[in-house]
Amino acid sequence: HGTDVVESAAIDIYRAQGRVRSGSRVLTSFLQPGSALPDMKKSAPVTIRADKLEFLEDGRQATYQGNVQMETENTTMTSDHLDVFFSNEGTPESSVVERAVGDGHVVVVQPGRRATGEHSAYFADTGKILMTGGPPTLFDQEKGFTTGQKLTFFIRDDRIFLDGGEESPT
Repeated sequence: HGTDVVESAAIDIYRAQGRVRSGSRVLTSFLQPGSALPDMKKSAPVTIRADKLEFLEDGRQATYQGNVQMETENTTMTSDHLDVFFSNEGTPESSVVERAVGDGHVVVVQPGRRATGEHSAYFADTGKILMTGGPPTLFDQEKGFTTGQKLTFFIRDDRIFLDGGEESPT
């Protein structure tokens, strides 16, 4: 479908309902245009693998379940469940990832950094990841270990924001 790729052993397409479903292992790839990545000059793919997928054109949302792995730029995020929301900026032939919300055993890995938590929200335009639950923790090879109630970090640089909450102020 345009620059979008969906691979699976079995895919059910319900055109009248604007719905795509796969009950078997699936791989999807969406090319993010340079305009969606302000500090990058060329396009970059967002690749997602999971045990199951359901996409609804109404609401421009894809739901991935089971052993979910999302890769973008230099970052890999794994979770039990992932909801991906697409912007309306994409053409009818392609989809542009706006944000992704992960739940359950979330792990984010980058060169030199590893973060864990129970919930994550990834915002494609800023490269921001907000993690909560667990509590969220981040280990950086150079700067050490950080934890709090909310952890926000950026995948394109080494900025980190930490909220310790009322019981453990930062």
